Amino acid sequence: MASSCTVAVLGGGITGLSAAFHLSRRLPPTARIILLEKQRRLGGWIRSQNHQGLAPRGQDVVLDTGPRTLRPNSKALLELINLLGLNESVVTVPKSHPAARSRYIYAPPLTALPSSVASLLKSPFTPALRPLLPAVLREPLRRANRPPDITDESVHAFVSRRFGEEFARVFVSALVHGIYGADSRLLSVRSAFSSLWEAEERGWGSVVRGFARSALSPASKRTASTEYHIGEMENMMKDISIYAFRGGMETLPRAIYDWLKSRPNVDIHTGVDVRSLTPLPAESRFEVWPIATSAGPLITNPTHIVSALPLSALHNIIPPLYALPHLTANPSSTIQVLNIVFPPTEAPLHPPGFGYLVPRPKGGYSIANEPSHYIIGCIFHSGVFGPSPSPRPPTSSKDIKTGAPPSDTPTTLTVMLRSPTPILDSTRLPEPIHMEMHVQSECIPTYTVGHGARMRDLKAALEGGAWGGRMEVVGAGVGGVSVGDCVEAGRNAGKRWGF
Repeated sequence: MASSCTVAVLGGGITGLSAAFHLSRRLPPTARIILLEKQRRLGGWIRSQNHQGLAPRGQDVVLDTGPRTLRPNSKALLELINLLGLNESVVTVPKSHPAARSRYIYAPPLTALPSSVASLLKSPFTPALRPLLPAVLREPLRRANRPPDITDESVHAFVSRRFGEEFARVFVSALVHGIYGADSRLLSVRSAFSSLWEAEERGWGSVVRGFARSALSPASKRTASTEYHIGEMENMMKDISIYAFRGGMETLPRAIYDWLKSRPNVDIHTGVDVRSLTPLPAESRFEVWPIATSAGPLITNPTHIVSALPLSALHNIIPPLYALPHLTANPSSTIQVLNIVFPPTEAPLHPPGFGYLVPRPKGGYSIANEPSHYIIGCIFHSGVFGPSPSPRPPTSSKDIKTGAPPSDTPTTLTVMLRSPTPILDSTRLPEPIHMEMHVQSECIPTYTVGHGARMRDLKAALEGGAWGGRMEVVGAGVGGVSVGDCVEAGRNAGKRWGF
C-alpha cells in the first residue's frame, strides 16, 4: 500500500470511529484519513445526556438513550478502552451482584429466570417457567430433524424444531426482543445465534449434546489472544458480568473523537451529507461528492473507502450503474426508549436485578392494541450500578417499546407509566422527577434468513469489477449489532489492504 493513500470513512458511529482510530494507528503518517458524518455529533446511537442537579440532593443524573451496558467478551472493545486510557472511567458489575444473578421475564406475571441448576430444577413449579426444563431435557432425545436442504432458518423455526413451539415463543422471542428488538420469526439463526446452529451439528442433531461436547472438550476452551493490547483490562474484567462508564456510554465515542483530533493525518467533518459515491477504476480512486462543509462544497477522491453507513443509506448514494447486491434486503427495528427517574422511596420500586424482557404475545403482535402491550423490556438502572454519591439515589428505569406510534407527548408518557404494565407497581409509584421518550428510527438491523449468504455475495461484488477490492462495507448491518461487534468490525477494516 502506497503511503500516499487516502481513506474515506463514511459514518461516524462507533464502527466508523473504531475504523478511523485503528487505521490511523496502522497507516504511515503520510497517509490521510477523512471521517465523514451526516449528523453534527459523532457516536451514532450511543448517546448520554447529563441532567444537572436532577437528583433530590442536587447531583447530576446521566441517562443513556441507546446502549447502556457492555459485556466483557469483546477483546476489541477492551483493547480500545485500554488504548484510550479509559480504565478509570469504567464501572463494573460482578457476577455475584443481584443484577447479574436476577433477571426476569414477564410472561405474565413478572418471574425470575433460573440462575442456577437448583432454580432450574424448581422451574416446573412456576407457571411461567413450566415449559423450560421439560424442553431442555427432551431435546437430546429428539431425533435429528434438520431438513437436508436447509442452509438457514429463522430463530423461531430452529428453536421450535428442537425445543418446542411454546419454549420458542416465550423464552427465545423475549431474548430476541432484548438484543434485536425484532420478531424471532424473521431473524436468521445462523447470523444472529450461530452457536445454536453449530451446536446442533456438533451434537449429531442435538443442541444440548453439542454444547455438552464443547464443555467437555479441552480443545474448545478459549484462551486470551495476544493480538489484542488489553493491558490491565483483562484483570479488571475477571468475574465481571457487565460494565459501563461513569459518565455514560458516550464517554467512549467522545474519547475516540478527542484522540482522532490529535492526529495530524485525520480530518473529521460532521454535518456533511454525502450524496454520491462513484468508483473511478481507471484512476484507482473514488469520487465522493458533494460534501457540504462550513468552507463550502468539498469533493474528495480517496483511494479507499470504509463504509460504516446503514446499508440502505449506502445503497442510496451509489449510482445504478455500480449498484451493489442486497443492500436493501433487511428491515430494521425502530425502538422507543423511555427513561424514567423517580425520587428516593422507603420501599424499593422494583425487585433486585437487571430488569425484565417480554415475550411475543400468544396471539402475535397484531393483538397488541394498548400502549402497555408494546413494551418489550425494561432495565432497572439504579439496581444495576448501585448507589450514586447520594446514600439514597433516585431510581432510573428504561422501557423499550417496539411498534407503538412514535409519540413523545405527555399524554403518551403518562399512559405508559400508569397503565397496568410490568414496568412497576403503578399503585405505589411516586411522581417521577423526570421522563423522556426517544424514538430511535431503524436503529437495529434484522438479519433475515439467508443474510450470511447475501453478505458473501456483497463481499464478492466488492472484490471485483469497478470496486476492485478498494471498499469495505462494515457495521451493524453486516455482522453483529453489539457495541463490541461494531468495534471489532472497525478494527479489522482495511487489514487486507496491506497497511
